[in-house]
Amino acid sequence: MKFESFFPVLRRAQSRGYVKDYEAEYVVNGLMNGFTSGLDVAAMKRMGKRAFRNYPTAYAAHASVTAAVTRRVHRHKTVNTPNQQLEMDLWSARLNGATAKTLRHLHSITDGTPAILRKASLHNSLSDSRILADGRRMPAPELQQPIDCIPKS
Repeated sequence: MKFESFFPVLRRAQSRGYVKDYEAEYVVNGLMNGFTSGLDVAAMKRMGKRAFRNYPTAYAAHASVTAAVTRRVHRHKTVNTPNQQLEMDLWSARLNGATAKTLRHLHSITDGTPAILRKASLHNSLSDSRILADGRRMPAPELQQPIDCIPKS
């Protein structure tokens, strides 16, 4: 992104009332320092790192799992190319952060739907609005003690 051309346009839109001041500051801060999606980064840093491991059966069948994942990647079923991901993000934003299921089945409702939307999944179609909308369905686990007291491993 070319910041030297984007920021003056953003400030002009802000001065003319098209963009609210707090929205412009949010975008500028997000582009310069990274978006947090409403997460408290300091609290996450205090929690320390969590180690995630695969199932033991995945380790036992390492060769077949690697071959299966490699086939999916080469067929572009798992990972989108950067251009495909950009197209997915633009269509998702255009449709107000629709769910992956909605994006996948949109071709049955309307004509001229891009083929990339049939590949929508939770991993490649998430947007900030979708994360915030689904947040109420993803309750945080109950903790026995405050986050600050959890021992770091």
